[in-house]
Amino acid sequence: MNDRDVRAPFVLGAFICLGLVLLGYLLAGGVTNIRALNRTVEVKGLSEREVPANIAIWPIKFREADNNLNDLFSTMQRKNVVIMEFLKSRGFKESEITASAPSVVDKQAQEYIERH
Repeated sequence: MNDRDVRAPFVLGAFICLGLVLLGYLLAGGVTNIRALNRTVEVKGLSEREVPANIAIWPIKFREADNNLNDLFSTMQRKNVVIMEFLKSRGFKESEITASAPSVVDKQAQEYIERH
């Protein structure tokens, strides 16, 4: 009869078995979580409801070109005044109208950059 120690292989086998059980448990939990993500409902239809608006953004743009920056600025100010008066005559209050800063593009400098 061999007096071999069977405790070491038994402990090793127990750890391998425990590891496989734990792996199965974690895989099952992962599959369940993935399946739970697919539980969504998508509804398409023709449902309509009117909602009163309390704000609207209505951008009004105009372009102006000039070689003199001071003349360009005064022309833009005149046009802003004309647009403001037009909107006020149509029932808009001054507090409802805002003017944004002008966007100035130097075409000559832009061409210089593109050439070189």
